[in-house]
Amino acid sequence: MKKMRLLSRNREVLILFLITLAARVFLVLTARGVATDGCAYGWLAMEFAEGNFREVFNSAYPPLLPIFTVGASYIFRDFELSARMVSCLFGSLTVFPLFFLIKDIFDKKTALMTVLFFIVHPYLSQASGEVLTEALYFFFVTSIAFLSWIAIQKSKHTLFLLVGLLLCLASLTRPEGVALTFLVLGWIWLKGTNRLKNALRWKLISSLFCLSVFIVVLLPCLFYIHQETGVWQINIRQQAAINLIRQEGMIGVINRFYRHTPKMLYFLSKAYYPVFLIFLFFGVIKRKMFKGFRIGEAYILSFILLGILIVMAFTGVTDRYFYSFIPMALCWAAAGFWEIDYRLQQKFKDKSLSVGKGGISRFSIIILVIVMAVCLPKGLRPIRGHRAIQKKVGYWLKENAGQKEFIVMASSPQESFHAGAKWYKLKGKTYAEVISNAREKRADFIIINKKADKICPDFRDSVKADDLEVFTNKFENSDKKIVIYKLKK
Repeated sequence: MKKMRLLSRNREVLILFLITLAARVFLVLTARGVATDGCAYGWLAMEFAEGNFREVFNSAYPPLLPIFTVGASYIFRDFELSARMVSCLFGSLTVFPLFFLIKDIFDKKTALMTVLFFIVHPYLSQASGEVLTEALYFFFVTSIAFLSWIAIQKSKHTLFLLVGLLLCLASLTRPEGVALTFLVLGWIWLKGTNRLKNALRWKLISSLFCLSVFIVVLLPCLFYIHQETGVWQINIRQQAAINLIRQEGMIGVINRFYRHTPKMLYFLSKAYYPVFLIFLFFGVIKRKMFKGFRIGEAYILSFILLGILIVMAFTGVTDRYFYSFIPMALCWAAAGFWEIDYRLQQKFKDKSLSVGKGGISRFSIIILVIVMAVCLPKGLRPIRGHRAIQKKVGYWLKENAGQKEFIVMASSPQESFHAGAKWYKLKGKTYAEVISNAREKRADFIIINKKADKICPDFRDSVKADDLEVFTNKFENSDKKIVIYKLKK
């Protein structure tokens, strides 16, 4: 009942959630292709559904998305659609923790604008329809940030039981999720509730609740993984991070920061999106509405800095690895929007539409319309449209292969994924090397496209009738110039 009353007082966020969900479902239904990592998650879900748990936990990819995909497949049947719907649901649900976190730290107007920016942000909207972990992970990060903040501010240590569960799920979603546990514990002890007479006791109980659930849920997974693989890490990428520290030491890790800083600044700006960078300037540097820098902003910034440091130290720097904290970071863009609106109202004495306790000027409405006009076309375009031909090739091969199970060798996994076939990466700089490798892997088909031409430039001109026959060249006129060859036994 309390939750219903809370939502009734904040009807706007419920409406925004429904809009978000509708937009994300549209993206799922119009999606045309799958990312390379998405194929891996799809195959792992199939392995998990068949009971091959060792393959899932011994993979370079974290297990939670494949596990959730298997659960969703009982409803949607198709593994690709199931994975997309998992991203769609959790990406849309992010609206709630995001709104209430920003509302508590700033105000309702800023929270509403943050959510609106989240909805129209092209990269975040696209991520919520992908067969990738981005949407799932930024839901967990935002929820952990919100619940931990409320638990600390309102001295509710029982909330840390739920936080501990979310920390566990975040760790199973992305390897760097483990670091969030130390951040939450740090805030419990740094901020805590010093006004309480038994503050030390509260901090101890809160830490215990947080860690106990985290350990109780995660420990069985760790024991199983150790039994199957011989390591204690949830994911072999965590093992790679530990090995990096052992080999290079902290000095080596710090040196990686310097090397990655230029790329980090570029990809971070790209992930935030240029339109919102304009508002960010007014939300952080030129603002007059929110005097000073608040403890809540420092709290949000700690999640951002932790994410940046982990990406720079242990992960290949690219824009999508920054998506996890962009939803929360949009609060400063939202504050910047209202800062601009405040200045426009002061200058032109214009207030045309009521929003929360204040209003929004006609000029700001025009600015908002321009933002949506810039962001929405890119955010609602079909996901992975450039990979549509690969999906078409995969479906064609599945229907015409003449056998239920077969092996494909290709430069990319997408065709094999859509064909429901086993895939091996095309290797070899010469025709003879490619054929030798294909026979070693017992491949049934070899798919050659423009990417394969770069790997083995002489392949098409060197094809021998004793080795291969053209299975189809109907896709050779496409932009990827795809030809499927059948390997003769």
